[in-house]
Amino acid sequence: MRPLISGPPLSWRDLMQKSIHRPQHRLVCAQLRAAREAAGLTQVAFAKRLKTTQAWVSSVETGITRLDLVQLWDWCKACRVALPDFVAAVSEGFAKLPAARKTAVRGRRPPKAGPGEGSDSAS
Repeated sequence: MRPLISGPPLSWRDLMQKSIHRPQHRLVCAQLRAAREAAGLTQVAFAKRLKTTQAWVSSVETGITRLDLVQLWDWCKACRVALPDFVAAVSEGFAKLPAARKTAVRGRRPPKAGPGEGSDSAS
């Protein structure tokens, strides 16, 4: 069975990070905007097509509001893009993202050396 998502493996820390702070979220938002723009629609015209407000469209494209699967399907349909094609474009973008940075875990420091441990002083 082939993996569902291609790209670099994610660490536990990356998986536990809120998705709105991950580069993948920014990429999805950029793809949503690109799909709308490729359809030749302004946010106002697109909002009318979806029977919603321009502010909502903007909040989705800037990452403030997230879409569920049904809303994503509506978005793609309004842009005249097949949902599988949109997902494939996002997946390609994910594969091009650099591997996650390795950062130190907050609050953890190496233990301090006790008296006589690890010091170079002569006794």
